Formats: sequence, C-alpha cells, structure tokens
Amino acid sequence: KLDSRGMWQWYARIMSASSSMKLEVVSDRYDDVVVSANLASGILTLSNQGSNVVDMTSPTYGPPYLAVCKLSSEGEWLWNANVVGVYPDNVGHKSSITCDKYGNIFVTSKYINASFYNVSNVIFGSLSSSGVFVAKLSGDGKWIWTYTIISNTDAISHPLITNDGEGNNYISYF
Repeated sequence: KLDSRGMWQWYARIMSASSSMKLEVVSDRYDDVVVSANLASGILTLSNQGSNVVDMTSPTYGPPYLAVCKLSSEGEWLWNANVVGVYPDNVGHKSSITCDKYGNIFVTSKYINASFYNVSNVIFGSLSSSGVFVAKLSGDGKWIWTYTIISNTDAISHPLITNDGEGNNYISYF
C-alpha cells in the first residue's frame, strides 16, 4: 500500500508454483483490499511483510480454482473463499471482481462443474455443467448466492463485472 505521497505503508504477497496465475485487485468502502487469484495449478501461499499465513487456502480440492482473498486496510490477511472448477487463466479465460458500497463482493468467471467453498472450507453450493456464473460474497467471506448467467459457452472467454455504487452490477462477456 502506498499513501497519497507515494510512501510505502505495507506490502503483502500472493505466491504459487503455478506457471499461470491471474490476479485482480479492488478495494471496498472500508479501504480493505479484495484480491482474486485464478490458478491453473499449485497451492496458493499468502504472506504479509515476509511471514507466511497459515490455513488461508486448502490444498484438499486442488486446482484449477479461483481464490477470493481479503486484506484489511492495514495489510492483514482476513479470509479467503474458493471456487473450484473455474477455467484456468492459462487457457485465455478470466474472472472478474467488484465491490459495492455495502462491502459485498461480486465475482464472475467461466466454469465447469463449479463448487463454492466458504472461509471455513465448508461447501456452500455447486453449479453443474458449464457456463458463466456470477456470485455474491458478504464482506466477511460468506457466499450469499450464485447464478449461472449463460450456459454451455465454449465461445465466451472473458466475463467482466462492475458495480455502479448503488447496488447494481453490470456484466459483459465476449
């Protein structure tokens, strides 16, 4: 984190042995930071200013998966929630995240038989078949809902999502 004068406040790292990892970073209304990491392979390691954080990701279900992680405005890892069954970024597919004014997080990605895991690695739900999903997480990392917005989408590779600040989300894909 850099302040408005360009002075370092803190740093955090996301590491993986994956040869392909796509990251996206957004901030919420509380100045917390939400990071999504789309991994084709490997286990995600989160660290803060050089020290590893334990039990933030679970290797039990394996890649490809999408990890949605949250840092406090002071740079401490708070939680992560995972989606298993997303298309890995190394085949040209991506995911997208945004936050609303209430601190909720919205995620979209292309999937094949996706399973959604809460912060305690308890499964929230799943979507069978394939398509593009949109999902909502609370500010404390709990899945609220998931929907398929389009099914069987071999030609679609880049879903994007943005929020207008009033609770409305706009999703595009190509």
